Amino acid sequence: MFYQPVNPEFLGIPDYYQIITKPMDLGTVKTKLNANEYKKADDFISDIELTFNNCITYNGEKNNVTNMCKEVMREYEKLR
Repeated sequence: MFYQPVNPEFLGIPDYYQIITKPMDLGTVKTKLNANEYKKADDFISDIELTFNNCITYNGEKNNVTNMCKEVMREYEKLR
């Protein structure tokens, strides 16, 4: 779910880009990492955390997608 960019049209959420002004997903993070686009570890970390923050911001605290996001975040934090 977090591995590719959100497709607002497919998901029926036309307001996505009005709420999320800087979209990010883990697939894009991987592409940027493989292309050596991250010059600092903090930039890499920021993009990962942006993915999670965007999810929570758009979906709200009491949403199944947010719950899944928080589970992935917990696993990420264990590795960090």
